[in-house]
Amino acid sequence: NSNTYALASMKRSGLPRPQQSDANTRRSRPHGTLTERKSSFLPSSVATPGKRQTEKDTRNLKDRTWQKAVVIRAQSFIEVVGLQALCTSSLKPGSIWTLKEIYNVLEGFVSGVIDLGQSSSFSSIPADSKQRAEQLYNKIEYLGYPYVLSKQVLSSPNTPHNWPLVLGLIDYLCDKLDERKDGAAQYQRMLQRPGECGASLGDILHAMEEGYAFFLQHGKDGGHFVDRLVQPSLIRKRRDLAQAEEKARLAAEEARVWKERAVPAQRLQQELQELQERFARAEQEADRLRERRSQLESELPLKEAELAAGRTQIDRLRDECEQLSERIRAQPVSQAQVMSIRGDIKELESYIGRLDETLANTEQAIWASETQLSADHDKLSQACNQVNVRLAHLGLPQRAVPELNDDAHQSNQAIEPAVKRHLAYLADQISEANRKREEARKRLDSIIDAVETQEARLATINSMIEAEKASKRRSEEAKLQELSASVDAATKQLASAEAACDRQQERLARAVERERDAASRLAVFEAELSRNLASAIDAVKQAGSMEIEIVARRAELDSDRRRLSDRLAELTRRCSHQLVSIVSDIVATNNTNLMAALLPRIQELHDQHRGGVVGDNDNVGDGDDAELLAAICCVSDKNPELEKSSSNGNDDGEN
Repeated sequence: NSNTYALASMKRSGLPRPQQSDANTRRSRPHGTLTERKSSFLPSSVATPGKRQTEKDTRNLKDRTWQKAVVIRAQSFIEVVGLQALCTSSLKPGSIWTLKEIYNVLEGFVSGVIDLGQSSSFSSIPADSKQRAEQLYNKIEYLGYPYVLSKQVLSSPNTPHNWPLVLGLIDYLCDKLDERKDGAAQYQRMLQRPGECGASLGDILHAMEEGYAFFLQHGKDGGHFVDRLVQPSLIRKRRDLAQAEEKARLAAEEARVWKERAVPAQRLQQELQELQERFARAEQEADRLRERRSQLESELPLKEAELAAGRTQIDRLRDECEQLSERIRAQPVSQAQVMSIRGDIKELESYIGRLDETLANTEQAIWASETQLSADHDKLSQACNQVNVRLAHLGLPQRAVPELNDDAHQSNQAIEPAVKRHLAYLADQISEANRKREEARKRLDSIIDAVETQEARLATINSMIEAEKASKRRSEEAKLQELSASVDAATKQLASAEAACDRQQERLARAVERERDAASRLAVFEAELSRNLASAIDAVKQAGSMEIEIVARRAELDSDRRRLSDRLAELTRRCSHQLVSIVSDIVATNNTNLMAALLPRIQELHDQHRGGVVGDNDNVGDGDDAELLAAICCVSDKNPELEKSSSNGNDDGEN
């Protein structure tokens, strides 16, 4: 029950409960518990053991460059953790470490990350490699390693297959060592920071040390140190926290108001920008339509001139067609002449037919005469042969044969002129017939050629005239249609351009009107914003002046508090001296009854004095309070029964 008040004060202050030990240990190590216990700055996933959640490892574990970088980083942390004596010089980039070196490095890194005092199962390192791998796996499970890692990997970590996974684990442990080092440094900076937070933590730790030391040395309640040193700091901290929350709330409210006021301005500015962009686009479209309109107006006279030229050309072609028709009608060969020429051609053809028939008859007669002549010649040859045969049988002398031959030859010569004359006459008749036939045929051919030439020429002229008429008509019609279509398209484009220009002008007018409206609204908003800004500036100035007044008032209060504290300290010092002298006299006379009657009153005065001091100032009455406590302890040491009764009385009061 002697340390109930101190523990209750620590609980109210949010401080950890001190560890209990025996009396010898307490007196030999008064500050051992506070200095030996380490603070853990691990995240919740590490500080609280449990089943870890694995996730997909996105690191390229098989990359040689990444492996070398991890080895170099691990070497730097080996120096920080202090594992140089357990590792040889084989920890080089690009090489696989030995099994012992891997275990030493992993256990050293894990010990640097985990506060081993939190888990009794991590107190010793077994000698067996399997048990060592099992314990190392449990530690990694306790850390919450987020990637897949099996016990087989830790059983044989120096194989080429498992070495990249081990490097991934080493990289993770290096990250955790970085976080722990940064957290410890941040904690030290927070304690050393000359701000309210650092002062509060320093006061709390100082009060804990003094109260706990007093408890260990005297075996008495040291909670008054905690109350005296911590309670004002906690009060200031609570007050400052409330002020900070109020300031944060006001700042958030002001930011919200300014944001709400800024939203319409931004929206109006955006609408104004959109209207300006639309106005610019409308201006560009209107300029383009005006340019197109002027272009169409400039092209319209040219199209009209082309249309007039096309109509003139059509009239000219019609005149040419009529002239050609007149020329055809004025040709010298008439239709009757053509018919008479055709009749002559028929007569010539019939005459040529009769000549051909006469020629055929003559040729037949010549052929019959030649046949008869050949037959007569054959008969004559046979007769001569018979005569010669018979003469040969008769045995005439050789002289008679030539004579007979001469006679026969003479008879042939007598016949031959008549035959030749007849043949010559026939040949002359045939030649004359052939000549007449050739002449008639030539004349017929010339007439036919002339007629065909005239007909072909007439047909050519007619076809040329028709083709020329058709082509001229088609070309002129096409040009006329094209010109008409161009004129219609130009007219439509001009009308659409005028309509679009009118629409753009209407849009432009509406955009100008909206822009004017937006400008007026923006001006009103800017004026309101200026007024609000001026009012805010005035409020800030007033707040600054009020803050100056508050600072001055606080300085006056501090001076009054110091004067009051000095006065209370003086009165306390006098009361303490008088009380010490009275207690000393009582102790000297060894008046137990008087001490038993006086001690509750002294304790009550001490409690009232301590409450007043704590409520006023943190550092008032330190020496006098110590003297008073020393006197009370002296009385208690000399009178155990009185101490017992006093302790029972205090316990009843506390309960």
